[in-house]
Amino acid sequence: TTGGTAPYTLSQLQALVNAGNFSDIYVGDEIRVNIDSKLVRFIVMAIDWYINVCDTPLTSHHLVLVPKDILGTARMNGTDTTKGAYIGSEMFKTHLPEFATKISTALDSHILTWRSLMSHEISTTATAAGCSGWSGCTSNWAWTDTNCRLLSEVDVYGSSICGNVFDVGESNRQLPGFAMNPELLVKLNPEDNSRYTWWLCAV
Repeated sequence: TTGGTAPYTLSQLQALVNAGNFSDIYVGDEIRVNIDSKLVRFIVMAIDWYINVCDTPLTSHHLVLVPKDILGTARMNGTDTTKGAYIGSEMFKTHLPEFATKISTALDSHILTWRSLMSHEISTTATAAGCSGWSGCTSNWAWTDTNCRLLSEVDVYGSSICGNVFDVGESNRQLPGFAMNPELLVKLNPEDNSRYTWWLCAV
């Protein structure tokens, strides 16, 4: 990580997090690992963000990490459909588990599984929130185990843009990393002026 008296090894960092000792860990720090023989930097976006949240309260100390570098590319679905909403998407069922495995390996298995409230049904006739003239939006949600998920609109922007309440769930606050450094909203890698297109979980 960067900042404070870092760098730490992953084992040292994990020991600090497990102990709830965040005296030298800051929002905006980076965790640097190799994935597929490429340096990938994760930004610490929040600290203990989901403590006592979810239907089964999360009690483990933790960091919320967002990749600063591209992990890879993947489609949301194989066809032009939103059937099944987020949980029913190819992204959630196939691609994110593949990325989660790579991330877990890179972080020496220091990755938590938690309960997240995510959309699983679509109404094809309801008016899409925030998108005048569009029809179709999420209509139900469910608590689901996850260890890697797409960000919600609220995680990033602090409010819903095109999604509705079923696209937000417990991810209903803007992550401090985005609030403190709004440049990350359009450029997760400001150093090389990169602008990436990235998926959010809102349908």
